[in-house]
Amino acid sequence: MQHIGIIDYGMGNLTSVYNAFTALGCRVKILGTPHDIGDVSHLVLPGVGAFADGIKNLHAGDWIAPMNAAVLKKGVTFLGGSLWGCSCWQRAAQNMAGTMAWDGFLTKCGDSQPWCR
Repeated sequence: MQHIGIIDYGMGNLTSVYNAFTALGCRVKILGTPHDIGDVSHLVLPGVGAFADGIKNLHAGDWIAPMNAAVLKKGVTFLGGSLWGCSCWQRAAQNMAGTMAWDGFLTKCGDSQPWCR
């Protein structure tokens, strides 16, 4: 069963994100520490308008290495709202300090991609 973990890094609108996934019938939990990642199949990092503060909080909470391990080693699907959607991908964030720099790319959603609807 798919299990969505929403990262609580002290920023972002956790309640709205949680409620949205719950309304869709998803199994969801808010992750208070990196150790809570456990067996989630999907990680969600709620958006924030203050990138520098967000990165600072992720580092202070020791989230970076466990997020990298989940995505890169375990194949956990990642959804980042707002700036996070761009900042974690190597080709989209080559000059942004503090990113995860995962190998991959971003694509604009549109009518030609049915998964974006």
